[in-house]
Amino acid sequence: MSNHSKLDAEIFNEFNNNWDNLLLESELLYEYYSNNYFSDTEDEIINVTEKIGEDKIVAVKQRVNQGFFRAMVLSNYDETCVICDLNCAPLLVASHIIPWSKNTAERLNPHNGLCLCAIHDKAFDRGLISIDNTLRVIFSKELLKINIVPFDRYFGFFDGKNINNPRKFSPSTCFLEYHRNTIFLGN
Repeated sequence: MSNHSKLDAEIFNEFNNNWDNLLLESELLYEYYSNNYFSDTEDEIINVTEKIGEDKIVAVKQRVNQGFFRAMVLSNYDETCVICDLNCAPLLVASHIIPWSKNTAERLNPHNGLCLCAIHDKAFDRGLISIDNTLRVIFSKELLKINIVPFDRYFGFFDGKNINNPRKFSPSTCFLEYHRNTIFLGN
């Protein structure tokens, strides 16, 4: 480093071999100053050395038999996204047409499941895409407003495309109508 002060060198040496602390301290300082906690005294600035990453045990609600539903749905679609044909199981989701939280009776019903890749699952859950009763992909007007580059690669190519046929359990038209009427952001 040329044209640097003693303090510049001290700060560089402090963080050069400790990127975790640099990241943590910069985030804390950003949060501190962006919330208008300005102070003239150095003592009032958060001391990052007092912060440590910790683990804690928490109670969580877990979906029972979700693994069974996933296996059934992925098998039904030959472990392939019904929209884009991605066939990498770790990147696939057994997506509920009617969300898990909305209808307890249909949670494990294979007619309530679509095999979607992670990106299309997220778009489906957010109502950006849906499936019509002829099993064609439809886009919401909200999806078309988003600046997605390249749009055609992730979405445009699939507009109006028929989804892949299941082996046995076709998606219920009643469930698809629910999705379009309740979750889908419309046209």
